[in-house]
Amino acid sequence: MTGYVGKRLLLLVPTLLGVSVLTFLLIHLIPGDLVTILLGITASQNEQTRQALIHALHLDQPLVVQYVLWLGEVLRATSGIRSSRGSPCATSWSGATPSRCSSR
Repeated sequence: MTGYVGKRLLLLVPTLLGVSVLTFLLIHLIPGDLVTILLGITASQNEQTRQALIHALHLDQPLVVQYVLWLGEVLRATSGIRSSRGSPCATSWSGATPSRCSSR
């Protein structure tokens, strides 16, 4: 029984790695320009702002480097910025979940 569980756990690592690569590639295949979507049409016409966002999102890096940075953000649960507030998604998640410890 432990051999079966051990094999399954070992197969979990390449499976999760493959799913993460597939997810990353699908995100990059979405049509449209991410920078234009985030900035809006009028703001994206400013080349300096556009280049700053491209650098901040690491879109000027090679695809392999982007994947490693993206995977690190996913594993740390810091992968996202809410466009409406400009704050990280993790902070909005922590505020949305009720506290299990009460001070009563």
